[in-house]
Amino acid sequence: MYFEFTVNDSFDFLTSFAGKFAVKIENNELKIPEVFGRSSIKRIHLEPNFKLIIHQYKLNQDFILKRLGSETPNDMLTIIFNNNDTCGNQ
Repeated sequence: MYFEFTVNDSFDFLTSFAGKFAVKIENNELKIPEVFGRSSIKRIHLEPNFKLIIHQYKLNQDFILKRLGSETPNDMLTIIFNNNDTCGNQ
């Protein structure tokens, strides 16, 4: 699974990810399809311009997130908490 994205002032990780993989967001949580493993990505709004994105996975395959540089400067700070594990063929 591969997800490439560019951050800008209006970027929303969950919405962009959901659009790429045709997945619904419910209650600020995106459940990745079971074909990829057991997983979810959650968004927690703390303040109007401050939110957390929490990734929690046990995947059946590699998951590559590639953040591309933006063409315009921005002040966005991203903190991602990951709890992931690849199931492998065991």
